[in-house]
Amino acid sequence: MDEIEEFSHLIHEGEQGLEGWILKNCVTDMKRWMDLNKNDSPNHNTKQLLSKYSSLDGTLLANLKDSNKAYEVSSLSMVLLARIATVCSDSAPGSASLATALRETYDVIRFVERKMRFTSFENKKKYVLAKAAMAMEAPSSRDVLLKVFNISDIEASQLNDDIHHVIDVLGRLKGALPDDIVKDELEIITEFIRHRNLRSIQQMHDCIEHLFVNMLNEFLTQVPNAIYKEITESSLEDYEKAIRFSLKLLCKVESVEAFVQWSYDSYPTGTNIKTLITNGSNGE
Repeated sequence: MDEIEEFSHLIHEGEQGLEGWILKNCVTDMKRWMDLNKNDSPNHNTKQLLSKYSSLDGTLLANLKDSNKAYEVSSLSMVLLARIATVCSDSAPGSASLATALRETYDVIRFVERKMRFTSFENKKKYVLAKAAMAMEAPSSRDVLLKVFNISDIEASQLNDDIHHVIDVLGRLKGALPDDIVKDELEIITEFIRHRNLRSIQQMHDCIEHLFVNMLNEFLTQVPNAIYKEITESSLEDYEKAIRFSLKLLCKVESVEAFVQWSYDSYPTGTNIKTLITNGSNGE
């Protein structure tokens, strides 16, 4: 009888009543999904990491790209950076922050990469390799990573004090890999870090954090374009799924949007999304 009561007004109000009822239920459903997804948003540690470098201009990442003209940031880049940070030190303040930030934003990174970066075989290969690396058992465990490459406990203890020893170990990690995309990517990143002339483990860790945050920002700024592409290209059958997944990503980005270095190019061309967000201001 409750179900009959709920739908009875549609019989009298006709099509107009049906449209209103559908709209009301759609809005209710969206609110429910947003409330659910907000519980899975990045936590305080990730926000703290982003806020730490929120005022930087991204020159470190620009220098990396300039030194390797064909280099393109990928999910594999970010996974490797988090691994390097784990190997470098287990005592530096915030040594686990990159692994945490990566886990909490990984869905966003993967989505943007899939929608905006699938332009070559190498892009797709990096996407697959990054997923495999993230699926490793205890991926953030420093002991596990070091034992894989036969680095002794004595050597591991020295990593907390001697930056030159850290660089030597990173070279050994690179040399132990077969010639493939992972080794090439690791070589680009480690060589770039090595040439920063860093004087301490903490400086190295800060450099890696800075580079990671700039890479993350590059992905976050593409979320509006990626979502717009996802929704406009979805078939009728997949539309609801696309909306729900987009809401999940929006909730993740909303929790850190104050720390993202947005630009006009962040928003889909030919839409008024920028105007809606800025309330018609001068883009500030």
